[in-house]
Amino acid sequence: MKRNNFTRVLGIVTIVGVLGLGTYAVADGNGRYGKGKGNCVENRVDGLGEAVSGQAATERSAFFKATGDLRREIFQKHLELQSEMAKKNPDAARAGSIQKEISELDVRFGRERLEHRLRMKAIHPELGSGYGMRQGSSGHHQNGGGRYCRN
Repeated sequence: MKRNNFTRVLGIVTIVGVLGLGTYAVADGNGRYGKGKGNCVENRVDGLGEAVSGQAATERSAFFKATGDLRREIFQKHLELQSEMAKKNPDAARAGSIQKEISELDVRFGRERLEHRLRMKAIHPELGSGYGMRQGSSGHHQNGGGRYCRN
């Protein structure tokens, strides 16, 4: 009986310790997660003035507003493809058609993204390297950089 209680207590202490160490390892000490600058709002190019930061924020907002329907359509098509593939006997022609539509939408979005990045570079040379982020930034953009900030 005593051994059973000891095992339970030891298990609980181990779980709490692992969770605590994991949280400590991920947090940067300021209550934010990740190393370096944790999110898009904080991850600005050093030395930008208020006017340039404002221009960049305006351009970023305009990009997200302009591509909102396109991004939503891409997401919808991905869901359609996922739904088709989840069927017991998926229709190969239908799945191929949906994938073709997704590819065409991705190309359109890629063009929009490139134009946005060029406009960001016109605002400041260091902008536009990673969707308004400094290239090589740490945090959630470090590995992959293809994730989009939603400010």
